[in-house]
Amino acid sequence: MPSRRSYLAGLGAAAISVAGCASLPFVSPVSGRWRAMLGSESTALNAPLAVGNGAIYATDDDGTLWAIDAENGDVRWAERIVDPGSHVSTGPGAGPGLVCAGRPPVAFAPDGQRLWSAPTDALAESLHAAQPVVGPDAVFVRTSGGITAAFDRSDGNQRFRVDLGADEFGVLAAADGRVFTDVDDSLVALDAGDGDRLWEQAVNAPDGLAVTDELILVADSQDGIRAFDVASGEQRWQYDLPEANAVAVADERAVAVGGSPAGGGSSGPTSSDVSGPLVALDIESGDKEWQVTLDRFAWFPPAIGSDRVYVSRVAGGVVAYSTSGEHVWTHEFGEDTKPTTGPVIHDGRLYVGVEDSSEEYVAALAVA
Repeated sequence: MPSRRSYLAGLGAAAISVAGCASLPFVSPVSGRWRAMLGSESTALNAPLAVGNGAIYATDDDGTLWAIDAENGDVRWAERIVDPGSHVSTGPGAGPGLVCAGRPPVAFAPDGQRLWSAPTDALAESLHAAQPVVGPDAVFVRTSGGITAAFDRSDGNQRFRVDLGADEFGVLAAADGRVFTDVDDSLVALDAGDGDRLWEQAVNAPDGLAVTDELILVADSQDGIRAFDVASGEQRWQYDLPEANAVAVADERAVAVGGSPAGGGSSGPTSSDVSGPLVALDIESGDKEWQVTLDRFAWFPPAIGSDRVYVSRVAGGVVAYSTSGEHVWTHEFGEDTKPTTGPVIHDGRLYVGVEDSSEEYVAALAVA
């Protein structure tokens, strides 16, 4: 079975139309939405979205970082962040007052002003393996060559560079003065200040991370959802979720998705009607709060709101559940149209990348 990691590593997309906004033929009980189409017919959205500073950030495979106004869908600015002929293999990372993307990473202010660019030799020639993580005072990156590095948030000076010796796409998260990534079937915690290795725990096939102040959660396609203490690395709990793809956490709850279709490969699933689980877990104990079956499984992390859980199915729209597991609505984008990213939430709206037969775009749904 293909893993979520192998699928996302090769995630391609259809062509994108000229910049602009237009209404969509929505069929779900949501309102106040827009569609933002980016770039030209030769480029495509290819990575997860980021949100911050009143904007939705996206990268395309032509190496452009786009900033889209979260309220109205207008393109605020767009900047090329890699050399011609190169491409961006992961999405942007965003935090208050800064967005970062590119290879090597380039940081921008919310108005599009270029703040700094890391030295070209800082990360060798490796592709990025995960979205950058923008912390309070540093930006963290992980490459497919196993390099994890930190750059000063204010000026881009390199704080540390650790070569973990991996040669694969990986995962990355940061919290409580620690940076978490994977290498050689292990989850590794590094000191966020100097990159020293703090602890290491064996994992099989990590496809996603989610972090709180106390726990780092791993979606492991072989071992389900595992929770480790961020300080000691001790495993707190494990929940058996077959072929776990992704996990998200908010408000003392973890929500995870799993499943993989027969006939899939590194380019993604070949069947659109394979079901998969969506499960909510108590963050402290790992006990199951509720579980439902998606009629079309999900690769991407769910988005958790104050009273809703949102999931992008691998083919066929976005589904909303209450935080107690009741189905609320299903939003289909149209025939032969599917989400290409997980949903992100900002200020009462839901944002998702979408692909149809001729274009890709970012869509906004206003959700009550």
